[in-house]
Amino acid sequence: MTRTGRTATRGTPQEQLLRSLRARLLGGFVVVATLAVAAFGAVLVTWDTRLASARLDTELRGAASRAAALVYLDDNGSTNVDGVADDEVAGGEFRIVVSARPLGEILLDTAPSGSDNSPLPTPQIAAAALADTSESGTYAVLPTSGGSVRAALMPWFDDAGVGGWVMAVERGPRNHSSVLFWPTVIGGAVLLLLLSLSGWVLTGRMLAPALRSAADRERFLATAAHELRTPLARLRGAAAAIQRSQRPGSEWARQASALVGEVDAASSVVDNLLLAARIDNARVDLRLEALRLDTLAADLELRVPELVVDVHGPVTVRGDATLLRHALSNLVDNAIRHGRAGATGIPVLLRVRAHGEWASAEVIDSGPGFASTEPPQPYLSTGGGAGLGLPLVEWVARQHGGRVELTERADEPGAVARLVLPAIAA
Repeated sequence: MTRTGRTATRGTPQEQLLRSLRARLLGGFVVVATLAVAAFGAVLVTWDTRLASARLDTELRGAASRAAALVYLDDNGSTNVDGVADDEVAGGEFRIVVSARPLGEILLDTAPSGSDNSPLPTPQIAAAALADTSESGTYAVLPTSGGSVRAALMPWFDDAGVGGWVMAVERGPRNHSSVLFWPTVIGGAVLLLLLSLSGWVLTGRMLAPALRSAADRERFLATAAHELRTPLARLRGAAAAIQRSQRPGSEWARQASALVGEVDAASSVVDNLLLAARIDNARVDLRLEALRLDTLAADLELRVPELVVDVHGPVTVRGDATLLRHALSNLVDNAIRHGRAGATGIPVLLRVRAHGEWASAEVIDSGPGFASTEPPQPYLSTGGGAGLGLPLVEWVARQHGGRVELTERADEPGAVARLVLPAIAA
């Protein structure tokens, strides 16, 4: 025999449900928080990168503008760049290039001789710099052997107008990524961790009252069921004793028999309510074992006088004897109460069969059948009533890998409620 359900390592089903719900809530929260932190980090890094690029362009433009201001014509009318070469701008962090015209002579280049990272602007960029009479700056990205460098060009002026261009350019390729990238990644991870821990604690505190409420409700239902069962059992015993003491067929005997039936129906309702409450709270333990479905039906026949059982050979299934007995009792009780309307003395038939890999227990009555041709409602019963019986039977069937089929009789009025379960070898 194997057992599934509550274990010492996993905790009670309610605790498992709480952990599962907390995990789902936390998972959703972490996903949303991760997207929010990632979006904020991306915006922050992008903004910082653009600010860094803007600061670099401003510094390049300032160096080019300073160098352009230091170019002048000497007394002989020749272009003199000594002021640029002697100024601190020539020895600064940027390379300075002074040219006379777009394709003219390079008057000054502060790059080290033989350097591989000494690109010059294309003629188009140089022409754009010469046309920049407003001195707003012409910016370009120049390729080098190790990557690319950022440059800013400014025109310089002589007596005739624009005499050439001055370029300030990075001396070597740089990493222009934001310095906030790794701090943002590490800080975001720490923030997510703290948010996750806070979310786990908060969800636990929010769900704890619901767990206590469910446990209190189950304890109340269990206590109420126990308190109801005791007087019902005493009432049934008294009614059965009166029935036995009276002459068969007398009015007192009929009334006592009817009282016994009503007490049995009330006991069934109490059992159904208790099982339904335990299902809602996921507190039903399954004890699965190989058992004879035909034997359960035969035992039921001994307890229900209106029932006739038809069995052809042994029918073995793997299931929980208590739950399957409860399911069969509900089907039979439903048929007896609702399925014999308009009939006199016609018993309810319980037919147990094995069909290859499946076993079935069919409860067949001669009543009006199901009141509607629409799909059965959650609490439908034969005769048009409503109750817990059939939904509980369907739940038991699902727990055993089976199903419930509700059909009309083809040959005569009546209904067929079929419990189908996986069969195993006898």
